[in-house]
Amino acid sequence: MDKDLLGSENKIYSEDVCVFLPKIINLTIATRGATESKTLIGVEKRGRKFHASIHKGKKRQFLGCYETEIEAFSAYKTAKENYLKQLAQEWKSEIDPRAYNALMQYKIQTTWFYKALLDCESERVLLNKELKQYDTTTLFK
Repeated sequence: MDKDLLGSENKIYSEDVCVFLPKIINLTIATRGATESKTLIGVEKRGRKFHASIHKGKKRQFLGCYETEIEAFSAYKTAKENYLKQLAQEWKSEIDPRAYNALMQYKIQTTWFYKALLDCESERVLLNKELKQYDTTTLFK
């Protein structure tokens, strides 16, 4: 059962705000270790490069190696949103129509991105430099 898919501000469990989801979808929505990471969600720093990956069930799918953390995060965001759409299609006949619609419109929360910008002054300066290279209006769509 998920109470956050239909609205992240839900504080209570009721049939109006909760939907049953298959385990695979629930696990995919969950953010693993996001608060403990020193990088953006879906991103690992290895040497001077940033690696992006998502989890598909119990398997981790490597998405690529990027020069910047922002590029890696963008790859993660796109891949995860597309995977959730794929799962919604696969489970369409078995899930609540509200859940299906929410999954088809699901967007990765960018609060992790902003948290990373503010965590440390030196990181913030570096990320701000990187941001100038990208059209951030499309990064978070």
